[in-house]
Amino acid sequence: MSGVIIAGAGPVGLMLAGELGRSGLSVTVLDPLERRSERSPGVAVNAACVEALDQRGLMEEIREDCFILPAVHFSLIFLDMSKGDDASEDAYMVPQSRVEEILENRAVSLGVDIRRGHRLVGLTQDRAEVTATVRGPDGEYALSGAYLVGCDGKHSTVRGLLGVGMTGTEDPSCHGTGSPPTTTPRSPRTSWRPASSA
Repeated sequence: MSGVIIAGAGPVGLMLAGELGRSGLSVTVLDPLERRSERSPGVAVNAACVEALDQRGLMEEIREDCFILPAVHFSLIFLDMSKGDDASEDAYMVPQSRVEEILENRAVSLGVDIRRGHRLVGLTQDRAEVTATVRGPDGEYALSGAYLVGCDGKHSTVRGLLGVGMTGTEDPSCHGTGSPPTTTPRSPRTSWRPASSA
């Protein structure tokens, strides 16, 4: 029996797997993709993520090949974070695939079992454990654990199997248009620079 089964080897699932592995728990991560995707739906980590990754010693490797983004956006309106009372860590432009690679390497080094090409297709639970039905390259098998955590995105198999809907709304047209002023000088903090020069 695995202590914790995690459905989804994206950034959330891999970060959780590393944290649980660091605590000495037995962790199995299931992901339907046979290998980590090279596509990057995300292209930056914000200041809060930077702080969390720094606390785990993971930002140094990320800083090696990224750019600093010293402004963040709210609804695609960029805000210069140096203007606030509590100046925070910069955000970094880094492909999600690179962040996932670093998180996966850390999780594996902590003993996490990552099973790529293994899809969660069913689950049952009782008071003692949850049993996942998994379809892998060699067919279906059962995997039991104390917990099953759904980190499998907006089209979550876990939510679907449990009959839990996604509350809230989704705006498929999140974008912005406009003409930013061109007469305002940019400070050095709001210009692009390689992370290594920070």
